[in-house]
Amino acid sequence: MNPKLKSYLFPGLLAALVLGIAGYLVVQSLGSGSSLPVVQAAPDFELTNVDGRQIKAGDNAGKVVLMEFMFTSCPDICPVTTYKMVQLQE
Repeated sequence: MNPKLKSYLFPGLLAALVLGIAGYLVVQSLGSGSSLPVVQAAPDFELTNVDGRQIKAGDNAGKVVLMEFMFTSCPDICPVTTYKMVQLQE
């Protein structure tokens, strides 16, 4: 067998096997009549906001709420995410 062809044989077969298994699993999950999981309301909880005030989740009952939990001194993606949250708020 050609050495160059031999070096591509194992990775190619492995990729085909992985794709085949993934495809099989997708078809099985679609054919089983499965649906998306039921979304449940979060339990009532209490947090301290940036001003030091206690905020209960139940205070926002019936409202659409978007929360972001982040590491406050995060140097990479957090400032971008926070900027996007400010844009949403405005």
